[in-house]
Amino acid sequence: MAEYIRTGSLFAEEEAKQKSYVSVLDAYFDKMFKAAKKAAQKAADECVPNPVAFQANSNLLEDVFDESKPYDVCLDGQCGGAYLRVIGPSKNMMVKELKKKGLISGDYYMGYSLSVKYDSKGSQSADRAEAAANAYSKVIRKYGIPNQVVTYLT
Repeated sequence: MAEYIRTGSLFAEEEAKQKSYVSVLDAYFDKMFKAAKKAAQKAADECVPNPVAFQANSNLLEDVFDESKPYDVCLDGQCGGAYLRVIGPSKNMMVKELKKKGLISGDYYMGYSLSVKYDSKGSQSADRAEAAANAYSKVIRKYGIPNQVVTYLT
């Protein structure tokens, strides 16, 4: 009977340690993502995208820009976005916890993706998204999550 009580108390102590570990890790992730979002928002707000000029072409097979014809300018630059590819060993404890909590998506073979959280204010600018992703990336890299920025055009 005493053996059972001792084992039960050890189990309870281990469970308490696990809960405290989880709460500390949750606080760590919360702090990391708040700092990353703040940095990403600042970078997106300060970014000045390269404007893009475009015009309708009568022949879809020709890719010629004729300055004598009317054209439109998009001040937000090219349309696109960016996300982070979590790299490095999948045995990284931080990556495992992020996956377990559903904060990153993907799998071992294709790699894990982490979306960049910031208020785009309706902008679809690839330049703004890339600036935000670079700032986000720098912050979470400091917190121990290896990553690289992936930018795409739409």
